[in-house]
Amino acid sequence: MDESGTVCPKTADPYNMRMNLSVMETKFCTILNALKSPVNVGMILRSHVAYGSAEFIFTGQDHSWKFKKGTQAFSRKLENQCNILHIPDQYDALRWCRKDNYTSIAVEIAKKSTFSG
Repeated sequence: MDESGTVCPKTADPYNMRMNLSVMETKFCTILNALKSPVNVGMILRSHVAYGSAEFIFTGQDHSWKFKKGTQAFSRKLENQCNILHIPDQYDALRWCRKDNYTSIAVEIAKKSTFSG
């Protein structure tokens, strides 16, 4: 590691490496809009927990997600470790995030997607 904190992979000691945690220190939550696949929900939830995200929000549906065996096979039952919210309207969910100073990191792209920052 040099003075700037850059690590050379060939000489790095994995037990003493300093990681750049700027992304992981940013306050963010995960919003799933109208997702239907238990596999996708489960795998996204695992990433959500792994990166230390805050709330896990379901939107675009009249009801919150029901974590059944299909989802739990991929989420590894980590849904018990996070705060799950249901905000039916996607724009209300984004307003909620802005009010609580969350950072938008990624949005799933669809044919008619829009972004207003």
